[in-house]
Amino acid sequence: MEKCSACGAPLSEGVCPYCGAGRQQAAADVMGNAGSQPQVVVNNIGVQPGQGIDVPPKNKWVAFLLCLLLGYLGAHYFYVGKIGMGILYLLTLGLVGIGWIVDIVRILLDSFHDKYGRKLQA
Repeated sequence: MEKCSACGAPLSEGVCPYCGAGRQQAAADVMGNAGSQPQVVVNNIGVQPGQGIDVPPKNKWVAFLLCLLLGYLGAHYFYVGKIGMGILYLLTLGLVGIGWIVDIVRILLDSFHDKYGRKLQA
C-alpha cells in the first residue's frame, strides 16, 4: 500500500485522507509545477482530515460555566462543537439530569473533549 510522503498515512486513490497532500500535488501539476514538492499544512491539533484550517481550542472554564448554568440544555456541547449531543441534551434535559452532573465532573477532571478530540484548555 502506498504511503503519503508528507505524513506517512496510507493513501486513498492517490490522495492522503489526513493532510490532503495528493490534492495539492495535483493542483501544482495542473499549474505547471510538476517537479515541485506540495506544501502541506502539518496538522498537530486534531483538525479533521482535508479541512486545512486550524480551529482554536475551547476554554475549559467557559465550558464549565455553560455546563453548570445551562448544561441541562446542552449549551456546553454546542460550545465545543458537538451539535448532535447538544440536541440530545436539549431534548432530554441533560439526559434526565444524570448526564449533566457527569459532564460537570468530566470537565473538572479534564476528560471532556471538543469536536476534534482535543482536551479543553485552562
